[in-house]
Amino acid sequence: MKKNKRQIRDIELIEKELHNTHVGVLALYEDEKVLQIPTTFLYLDKNIYIFLEDEEIYDTLHFDSQASFALIKNDKPRKNSKQENRSTYHALSITITGNLRKVDEQKLDEIKSGFLKKYSNNGDESEIIDLNDKAVIIDSEEIQAFEETGG
Repeated sequence: MKKNKRQIRDIELIEKELHNTHVGVLALYEDEKVLQIPTTFLYLDKNIYIFLEDEEIYDTLHFDSQASFALIKNDKPRKNSKQENRSTYHALSITITGNLRKVDEQKLDEIKSGFLKKYSNNGDESEIIDLNDKAVIIDSEEIQAFEETGG
């Protein structure tokens, strides 16, 4: 099996994928273990915003600690006439790392509005999870994106 992996540096492409993708995985480092939570998210101002539904998890978070957020998108392989063998998979992965923080009160309304636009069919607030004060932000320090094809 042959793999071809390349780093993506085009921030516009990365941001487009972050705006169009609906689910990713939040990884929190808690007491020498990693807690992974699949979750919806909002990408805004180069940061990741998440509303945690589980109050028990929210109450145990260590703010100002490292966290990461990842998404993987699997597409149909592109046809390339230069390749002898056609790829069997094409994947895009984006990982954002940074410090986990509480969302500032003045930013909360903007984040709620962004979530409604992204996840609600008609802007009805009752369709969305309870967006009270359980919002967290990954204050981005690094964004890495890779494209991999293989087969």
